[in-house]
Amino acid sequence: MRRRPNYLAGAGSLVWLVLVGLPLYVMLAATLRTRQDYAENGPVSLPDSFTLDNFTGAFDSGFGQYFFNTLVVTACVIGIVLLL
Repeated sequence: MRRRPNYLAGAGSLVWLVLVGLPLYVMLAATLRTRQDYAENGPVSLPDSFTLDNFTGAFDSGFGQYFFNTLVVTACVIGIVLLL
């Protein structure tokens, strides 16, 4: 017996994809554009030009040390949880 496609589930999946995908797109697009481009064109538009200056600025301001501290704390917490 051949089953009909579930259009309601497909529509629900599409809505869920937009709800999850749009914030991820905005976050990624914001990291790859300049502040001026973001301010002029808004968060949902495509970047005029791609730049990695935001990443170098974050690492220059100490992000690497903060990330390492987070890894150490996470490893310690996981170890304590496994011991208990």
